[in-house]
Amino acid sequence: MRVWRIGYCIRTGKQIPFNPAQPLSKDAYYEWNKWENMYYSENYCHKTGENSFGKTSMRYPILHSDYENKDNFRRDSRFL
Repeated sequence: MRVWRIGYCIRTGKQIPFNPAQPLSKDAYYEWNKWENMYYSENYCHKTGENSFGKTSMRYPILHSDYENKDNFRRDSRFL
């Protein structure tokens, strides 16, 4: 049995698997992929689902943490 932690899309707040390297739902990822702006302000914390009031982004998807997606960000192959 596969167990995964629950995360939240940083754009929509929708429940998704917890993966800070890919903190967007499929639809939100396709929209983000048009510009690929790692610093674009998003709405929710990937870990808690808490409203971030624009303080999260692809670069910093977890509110109040030191986690940072690195410059060598790779596209998630499950969406390609």
